[in-house]
Amino acid sequence: MQDDLFEALCATLDQLSAGFVACRPDGRILHANQAAREMMELGWPIQRQNGCVRAADRRRSDFLLECMQQAAETATRGRSPICLHVSLATMQNDGGAAIATVKPLVVRERADGEGSVLGLFVTRLGSGDSKALAGIAQCFALTPAEKRTLEQFAQGFSVAETACALAVSQNTVKTHLQNIFAKTGSSRQPQLLRLVSELNPPIRQAPDEVESIGMAWQSRPGDKVNGASGPLQA
Repeated sequence: MQDDLFEALCATLDQLSAGFVACRPDGRILHANQAAREMMELGWPIQRQNGCVRAADRRRSDFLLECMQQAAETATRGRSPICLHVSLATMQNDGGAAIATVKPLVVRERADGEGSVLGLFVTRLGSGDSKALAGIAQCFALTPAEKRTLEQFAQGFSVAETACALAVSQNTVKTHLQNIFAKTGSSRQPQLLRLVSELNPPIRQAPDEVESIGMAWQSRPGDKVNGASGPLQA
């Protein structure tokens, strides 16, 4: 039972799009998920050095280590829970921006917090999966054309770029966008993209993975979605 649970937890962590490293306050790695292992193999934005997690350059590594030790010591002293965000790279770096979030997971009663376990969550710009929008489209009864339009905007494309990518006119894109606004209760693009970000699952999608939606629940005549009756459409 315990072995099955451990295997399931490790497999779950490997599905995350963010890198995850369980480590000691000095950076000694206890476990790293698939995304984190790929980052360390690439050498950016984190690295593995002598069994410890480090940033890609010395200055950021020193600051990351300082933050990890601070998080462990603060938690050990019984203060309010702490969550530290550390810049690993900026837009000036070749790979773009990356952030590490440090959070105590297991707290040991030692003054230096040495026996504690920290969680290091590493996110990179562009690491989210904008393809996983089938559930969102179903939730808000978006048509296939509206879903394709939303996919383009979720990737940061403009009206003109979306029109070109979908081989439609800009007026058509604007019409789809207005329909999406109405169905999702959004009034402008930043608000819509925030909604997508909050509902998009934080999991990795393999290039050959089939995207689909659950069909166990079927809408009935008279069911309403955001005040509109009718079946849900993917």
